Amino acid sequence: MKTYLSGSFYAPEERQSLEEIAAFLATAGYDVYLPHRDGIEDRFLRLQAAGAFDGEQALLLRKAIFASECYQIIAGRDALLYVMNGRVPEEGSVFKTALAWATGKPLAIYKNDNRSTFHGNDNSMITGLTVRFRTVNAMRKIPGELERAAAVKGNPAGIDLPPRLKEILAAGSAISAFLKSRRLSEAKDEEIVSILKEIAGIYAETEIRTSAADTGKALRKVYLSGPLFCPEELKTMAAIDEVFAKRGYGAYLPQRDGVEAFVMNMVDDPLSNAFIFKPIN
Repeated sequence: MKTYLSGSFYAPEERQSLEEIAAFLATAGYDVYLPHRDGIEDRFLRLQAAGAFDGEQALLLRKAIFASECYQIIAGRDALLYVMNGRVPEEGSVFKTALAWATGKPLAIYKNDNRSTFHGNDNSMITGLTVRFRTVNAMRKIPGELERAAAVKGNPAGIDLPPRLKEILAAGSAISAFLKSRRLSEAKDEEIVSILKEIAGIYAETEIRTSAADTGKALRKVYLSGPLFCPEELKTMAAIDEVFAKRGYGAYLPQRDGVEAFVMNMVDDPLSNAFIFKPIN
C-alpha cells in the first residue's frame, strides 16, 4: 500500500520520529512517501532562509509545494497516516488528513502522547476522520488500522473533484513528473536551488486563474467556523455572525445552531475526563 506519512517535521526530533515510523512501515511492506524526505518543502524552507529565492520565486514555490503535496495525497498514494504527537495538532497535517478523508482515502491517526491521558479527549473534528473515531496509540497497530480503514471506506473511483482542485492536481502532476528525473537526495545545494527554480517555472505555466464566469456568485448561506471554547471566543464569533446577518446572509453558528452549546460544559467537567468515563465521553 502506497502511503502518505503526514506530521510535523520542523524540528530534528520530529523528523527522526517520522523516519522511524516510515522505516517500520517499510518493513511491513508499505511504500511510504515522507514529505520532508521525498518532497521539496523542507529543502525550500532551508534555502529560502539563506536568501536563495526572490519574492516572486518564493511565492510560486509555496504554491508549487501545495499543489505537489495535494497531488501526492489524492492521486499518488493509496492511504494516509497522520502522526499527531505534540502539544497541539499541526495545522498543515490536519488539512492533509481532512483532504484525504474528503476524497475517499483510507486513513489512520497515530498518537502516542501522554497528554491524551492527562488532558481528556482529542478534538472530535479530527478523530472523526478515522474509521473508529479514535487514534492508534501503538506503532505495531498502524498497519491493521490502515487495512481496516481500506476495507471499510475503500477508495471510490472517479470521485468528482471541484474544478480548482483539478487544476491544482494538474500542476502537482507536472511537478511530480519533473522530479522523477531528478535525484534530490543526492543533489548539492546549488543544484537544488536550480531544480526548485525550474519547479517555480513549471508552476507559473499552470498558474490557477479564476475565470470571469466563476466570479460574482451570490452567497446565501455561510458556515462560520472558528474557536468557541471561552467567553471571548464566543463573543467574537457572535459579533461576526451579526455582521453577516446585517448583510442578509443566513449563517450557521455552531455555538448557537449546533450541538456544541449543549455538550461543551459537560465535556469540560473534570469527572467526564476521568479514565472510567472517557469511553462514554
